[in-house]
Amino acid sequence: MTAREIGGVAYSPGELRKKIRKIRSLTDKPFGVDLLLAPNFLSPRGNRPMQTAPGRDRLPQSYIEAIARIAKDLEIELIEVPDDEEVMGAAAPTPVIAAGGIAGGRALAGVLAIGAAAAWCGTAFLVSEEANQPDLQKDRILAAAAEDTIVTRLYSGKTMRNVSNPLIEAWEREGMPALPMGAQGVLIRDLTHSIRMAGRHELLMNALGQTAGMLKQRRPAAEIVEEMVGEAAAILGVSLKQRIKVSV
Repeated sequence: MTAREIGGVAYSPGELRKKIRKIRSLTDKPFGVDLLLAPNFLSPRGNRPMQTAPGRDRLPQSYIEAIARIAKDLEIELIEVPDDEEVMGAAAPTPVIAAGGIAGGRALAGVLAIGAAAAWCGTAFLVSEEANQPDLQKDRILAAAAEDTIVTRLYSGKTMRNVSNPLIEAWEREGMPALPMGAQGVLIRDLTHSIRMAGRHELLMNALGQTAGMLKQRRPAAEIVEEMVGEAAAILGVSLKQRIKVSV
């Protein structure tokens, strides 16, 4: 298990191209590039089945009906998949990458156990020494608990969990729907520029995930990977065998 991913959101095209070429010069193995794309970049490829996520019963009925109408308009067969194991089976032989709430070896072992080929980790590496963000933002992630976060569309037009701050709270109080991705960034560009000029960096975007509260210190990315993979390997290869006895 190795980490091969570029978080490409904060780079200009030229910077990202240099990063890609650097990694390509270091390995002949596949690696990913994480980007945010506006909806107009996305289009259905034929009439391929689309799987819904677990927990469908917890969604508002009006939203479920809207998704069904959209799928019908796009001529996509909407198939309900009730749990994670069936997601893996439905996608086979295509590898599935698990994501969300994975910041330690136990979570990594769990997703591998249900059939994922790999894990996509975000927040765990936002506090790494190599992460391309200011130390203030890393420290705020380390100090945050789950209740200190909020999901907002303020900064990009897309839903994004952030460390809560007075700017987000003021935006949410206004009750305005965010503009689409791209347009929302233009809308708040003068505001974010003014915030930087005023030195109010605590009001800027400070993204993080639901693993807030689990992370305690800044460390090199290699150390984070080694600890996560080592713990997962110990669970899958040693402790489970010691604790679980199978008889037929």
